[in-house]
Amino acid sequence: MQNVLLPGGSEIWQGTQVVGRLVKLVPESGNAAAEMILAFDSIRLENHKTPLHTSLRALASNLEVADAETPKYFDDTAPSSYGIGGEVVYRGGGHVMNGLMIVGEPVHGGVLSRTRPNLDKGCRGTVAGKDQPQSLWIFSSDACGAYGYPHLAIAHAGRNDPQGEIVLTSASDRSLKVRRGTAMLLRVL
Repeated sequence: MQNVLLPGGSEIWQGTQVVGRLVKLVPESGNAAAEMILAFDSIRLENHKTPLHTSLRALASNLEVADAETPKYFDDTAPSSYGIGGEVVYRGGGHVMNGLMIVGEPVHGGVLSRTRPNLDKGCRGTVAGKDQPQSLWIFSSDACGAYGYPHLAIAHAGRNDPQGEIVLTSASDRSLKVRRGTAMLLRVL
């Protein structure tokens, strides 16, 4: 959804297709929660696929996405939007703020920020010591978990075995629905 900056200055262009697959779908039954297992395993660059393994840090419903993309004010001194997770984006010469702390910078199509841990929700900050700013689109630097899906949880983010497999679950009495337009903040392993 935005250009992804890579170490060394190259970029993955906005609109590049991330290819995934549905590994398994288990409907809810009795006291057992519904379960969806996904894996995103390549990106399509020009005319070839490049393999990759990802984990899921956060996902957001299409309503959360629309709210985050809607400008709040048209004054450069006021917040222009709020990232999914709550950080404030000041465009037009401002920063991305978490309270009084600068956590990133707005760029065309999104934000650049270092991911920060969110220990309350189980997300770590840096991965493998890589602490460069990352393209987070509309997500806050500490976004973690499911936003706009009160009955959905990320049961397995895909960081460890089975690496790359993302498991989403629902409450035991609910079906599992991930609607079109859902945003996912993936991290390359």
